[in-house]
Amino acid sequence: IKKVPRRIYDTRGTFFSSKDKFQFSRDSVIVKKTDIRVFQSKKDSVQQVEDEYHNVEPFRESEKLEYLSRDTTEQKYLNRKWYDLVVNLALQNVGLKVGSGYFNNVFRINAYEFLRIGVGYQSMNLISERLRFGGYFGFAVNPDGINDKGWRLGFNTGVYLGKAKKQYLEYNYKNDVREPGRTFYLYEKKDLIRNFFTSRMGITVSNDIAYTSTVNNNFIFRVNINDFSFDPQFYYWYKTSLEDSTNFFRFSEFGFKMRAGRYSTMNPALSRLLLLKKGYIPTLYFNYVKGYSGILDGQYDYHKFNLKLKSYFQFNEKYHIDFTSEGGISTKDIPYPVAYVGAGNITELASIIVMDAFQTMDLYKYLTDRYVNVFTTFYVNFKAAKKNRMRPQVGLAWNMGWGKFTGDINVHVFEEGEEVRDYRDGFYETGILFTNFLQVRFLGLLRGEFGMGVFYNVGPFDEDTSRLAFRATYKITAF
Repeated sequence: IKKVPRRIYDTRGTFFSSKDKFQFSRDSVIVKKTDIRVFQSKKDSVQQVEDEYHNVEPFRESEKLEYLSRDTTEQKYLNRKWYDLVVNLALQNVGLKVGSGYFNNVFRINAYEFLRIGVGYQSMNLISERLRFGGYFGFAVNPDGINDKGWRLGFNTGVYLGKAKKQYLEYNYKNDVREPGRTFYLYEKKDLIRNFFTSRMGITVSNDIAYTSTVNNNFIFRVNINDFSFDPQFYYWYKTSLEDSTNFFRFSEFGFKMRAGRYSTMNPALSRLLLLKKGYIPTLYFNYVKGYSGILDGQYDYHKFNLKLKSYFQFNEKYHIDFTSEGGISTKDIPYPVAYVGAGNITELASIIVMDAFQTMDLYKYLTDRYVNVFTTFYVNFKAAKKNRMRPQVGLAWNMGWGKFTGDINVHVFEEGEEVRDYRDGFYETGILFTNFLQVRFLGLLRGEFGMGVFYNVGPFDEDTSRLAFRATYKITAF
């Protein structure tokens, strides 16, 4: 990639700033002031133009950088738009921009609903630049619930505050399904495959008022008040006493979420001391929830604290480390929907890796009210192959965790034969990953990088679970 040394115009009058970056490729249109030429490569284009204009004005080295690959840049931009559309549709985020808004919630796929179809719309500057509103409805084709009729509904409205529009006040209503025992952090990237594996849900009706503030690009926080109900669509009863139990729950919560860090924040001297060529890039997440009894419809008093750190250590171009550490603690004896479920990845469908999870742990089998998990992978990058420009990686993984349920785990009653416990003796696994060893192109728009890995449980052994787990790895990007 080359930087443009000065302002250049093409024949149609398009202006390119000196800050723009472009790249040469085969059969690309080369632009120099008002001259347009087509060449087979960057080397040929520079040499041919040098020869043509040599008698008039010899080229300096800096002038060779004035040749731009216009069509390649435009094609990459178009591919990126298609890539964003596909990914956002799959993640149920932005679907398709139309006018002053966009359609979303077009479809959803997971093990519980099988397939959900519907439509949603979110406004953007439709009435004013500050006011937004939206809604959605849908229908699950084959929900795996006890009394789930399959209908989904939600709407929201919000307003930006302040001149810079860095504060947002919103209200959300949902009559939808929710996975129990799972922690969601502020603006954390969703794992598409993990959503596919979701097989345990409960119907929830929620009313949520939230205030979000962006202090700068590296610090965002949100406070909210959420009143919601949870109706498990699986066999579960919570014993409130020796004689009484319930399977319908109401919660009233005050919550605080924070996300800090995205760019390198380590002192340069310390970075050099640790031999990190490109520094240490952390992202810190923090959640706090206070549940209230007797306020609104709340039935339970509890506190929950969660902290998560995602880090990337770049030593040089050949070696790097992905590191994630997560922990949480809550009041004992709280119902299953708001407790902590172990981060497992063994289900009937699990053959694809889910990051920040134990590949040899059963999903929904471990229940805790305090836990610490650490996921570490050390990668070695190999040189890119000339033919397909792949950059194979070999990763060595080490995952470990500890989780304990301090209350009486017998107050949680599941279907007969289903055993739920904690992992107070620890959970340890190691693995080796071979990523980006196979590259596939889709319709000339997307590039898939695939590989495989194998994990082995080296800790306390669960006789109902195999020590070995084979996983496929993937990464989808635009050209």
